[in-house]
Amino acid sequence: MSTRRIAVSLPQDLLDEADRLASRLGTSRSGLISELLARATREARGREISEAWERVARDPDLQREQVDMSREVYQGESFGDDKW
Repeated sequence: MSTRRIAVSLPQDLLDEADRLASRLGTSRSGLISELLARATREARGREISEAWERVARDPDLQREQVDMSREVYQGESFGDDKW
């Protein structure tokens, strides 16, 4: 993965804490910040996906469709072009 140098302004006390944590973890300040940003973006994306699934699951039309399809499968009726 390519990297790019940027400038970020942080409060001094936060920077000091980040440096101590990076030292304890055996990584650089840049490595620590990169890892934390990567983790935060993965978690945010995971929350977005979960929220989207929850919205879909609350959709009454989709709920009815799922119940109908489940009944068809359970009763051995055709499901599209396939027989179940």
